[in-house]
Amino acid sequence: MSNITDETALTAMCVWEELLSIFSQKDESNIYTKKKNKIGACSMRQIALDVIVPSVEKAYAAVSEEFSESFDWEFVPRFLQLAEPIYVQSGFSMSETKAIEIGQAILKEFSVEKDDE
Repeated sequence: MSNITDETALTAMCVWEELLSIFSQKDESNIYTKKKNKIGACSMRQIALDVIVPSVEKAYAAVSEEFSESFDWEFVPRFLQLAEPIYVQSGFSMSETKAIEIGQAILKEFSVEKDDE
């Protein structure tokens, strides 16, 4: 097992919590549920840790100084939504560039929402 920082462990817990929320919706059409059903929960946790978490961390690092909303309740869920089509196409891989683009899209969405208030 690789050395995992506290920050990465916390990110992994946030990602897994959101995945559990997705799984509990009983919607079998999303890539996350399909993959879990195909490979099992243990293997899905490994994908979350090895694939999704690094992408979330790259995306958030690119916008963290400007993003003022909750990481676990706002950023992570939106990241998973925006990442889904990429994971569908790539078979669960994501470039750093794509991750950063998602982070910037999330920042823009939340900035627009604040402007509308």
